[in-house]
Parts: sequence; structure tokens; C-alpha cells
Amino acid sequence: MSLFNEETLMYLKKSFSKTDFSEDSFNKLLEWLSESPKWSTIRVNKNLVGDLSKSLKDIENFLQGSFESINKLISAENSRYLVPRCNQLTLIDECIFYESSKKINEDNIRMVENCYSKNNKLLKYKFYKKKKLEKFAIIDVKCAQAIFRGADIFIPGVISLSLNAKANDLVSIFADLKGKCLRGSDASEYFLKNKEYLKFIGNGWSLFDRDDFYKKDHIKNGKGIKIKELSNGTYIPSFINLNQKNYYPQNLPSMLCARILDPKPGQLILDMCAAPGGKTTHIAELISNKGRIIAFDKIPSKIQKMKELCVQFGATSVECYVQDASKIGEENKLV
Repeated sequence: MSLFNEETLMYLKKSFSKTDFSEDSFNKLLEWLSESPKWSTIRVNKNLVGDLSKSLKDIENFLQGSFESINKLISAENSRYLVPRCNQLTLIDECIFYESSKKINEDNIRMVENCYSKNNKLLKYKFYKKKKLEKFAIIDVKCAQAIFRGADIFIPGVISLSLNAKANDLVSIFADLKGKCLRGSDASEYFLKNKEYLKFIGNGWSLFDRDDFYKKDHIKNGKGIKIKELSNGTYIPSFINLNQKNYYPQNLPSMLCARILDPKPGQLILDMCAAPGGKTTHIAELISNKGRIIAFDKIPSKIQKMKELCVQFGATSVECYVQDASKIGEENKLV
């Protein structure tokens, strides 16, 4: 079951129909793309961080602290997550990567920690099995995608909870693929009637009683559900505790785009579909802000967030405009 909407699915099907991919292989690819990644990547802001070796240590400390926190929460289960080892990519030195960590049984921890081969691959291990619970939370697809990249669930993202859900209860989290779930409805009832349109995302702790999520006078931001484990048994820590100026969670293919472009100081660069700004700020770093980058997006709210990101990352060479890049005419003279 994939997390792609109908428009994206149709585009992918049309593209892959021109290849030798079988339907079975295509469906397996969709499933793979709809799970949490095996590797997480973080981009270092080279404009603000001078010593990249210090960055590696920063990420190691971030991971150590994050996994100490989650392991305290699951200590009663006689299990814990191993802290993943992070590395710096040789060809793209601003990229730091680490493998997702699976929960293991405490009785086997010593055996696991001592059975790494010379190339750091785990030879033998016993995973602690994940399980679906009796209380449910329903979220939308975009929220599910954020969780798979390392995020907890904020209050606005919780569309529905089981009527009997209380603060500190464990709930099973499902993405509503059809987008039909009504805010504040009973998640258990919706689950029973719509199982075929729900994708299991993982389990987490509700931080409030169910009614508190939907009261008009209740605070509407902040965390609502703390993630415990993802559907494949892994845990990816939230990046909220990471220095937001020095580091940016970004997929490796997105980093490759800026590197392949190979921008040079002094150049004029046009980014025609720029939001949310990851690649744009990366380009600004690669030219050390010595040039001019014009960034377009047709949605005003996205441009506003992008401007904030540019300020946060010190991307002073970027100019952001609300503009549909496919409709640029003579009246749009920016150069």
C-alpha cells in the first residue's frame, strides 16, 4: 500500500509503462518508496560551520541524546535501540548519513554489540517485534511522510483519535490514504470501516487526553503524539532538537542536484520551482553567497517559509518571488 496520491500514481505508471518493469516489480517499488528510509541524511550548512569534523561530532551527540531519551521510555519492555553510527560522505562532504536503528531485545544486546564484522555490518541479532495496538490515531499522508523522515506528530496533524484514548496511552498510527476521515471523529470506528484505505505508520504515545486535542480553547500547536516505533520496527529521532541553522535534513538526491549543477560564484541562477528551499539554500552555500539566485514558487505561503529558511541559513544571495515560472512574460523583468 503506497503513500502516493492518484495523480502521482498515474504519472509513475505512465513513466514505467515505457520500461521493462513488470507490474509486480512496480508495485514492490511503490511499497519500498512508501516506507521509512534505511538511511537518513543531513546537510551541513558550510557557510556557518567551518570545521566539518566538528559537525560529525555534533550529529553523534544529537543521536546519542535522542536514543538515550527513547530508550528510557521503553526500558520497561526489556528492550532498547542501538545508537546508529554516522559517517561523512566522501564525495559530498557536507552530507552526514546514518542508518536507521531497530529495537532489540535487552537479553541479546551484548551478543548484538559484539557481532559486528570488519565492515561494521551486523551479523546476528534478534529484533523486538512491533505490534499494532487497540487504540488508534488517524493522520494525513503528508504527516505520515514527515514521520518517516524523523518527526513526531503535532496537534494539528492528529485528525482523529479513539474515543477512549488518554494521555500517555500507546496508539497505533494510520495514514488516511483517501482523506475522508473527519477531524475529531472516532478513530476506532473509522478504522473498522476503512481498513483497506489505511496504511500502518507506527506506534506512539498520546501526550494528551483525546478530548484535549479538539477543544476550541486548547493550544493548537506543539507535539500531540510522541513516536515510539515505525511500521518496519525502526526509530528515527526528531530533528527538532538539532541546531536549525547549522543542519538541514535533506535527501541525498536533492543534495546531488545542487552538486551536479556545479554553480560558480558570480553566476545568475534561476530556481523555477524553489519551495521549500533546500536545494536553493544549498546552491547559495556552494557559491558562498557570491552571486544572485532568483527563486520562484506560485504559492505565497511557501515563499514566506522559504524566505524564513534563507534568513535562518544565511542565504543572502537568494531573492524569493511569488511567481508561476511557466507564466513569466516581458512584464516580469527581474534582471
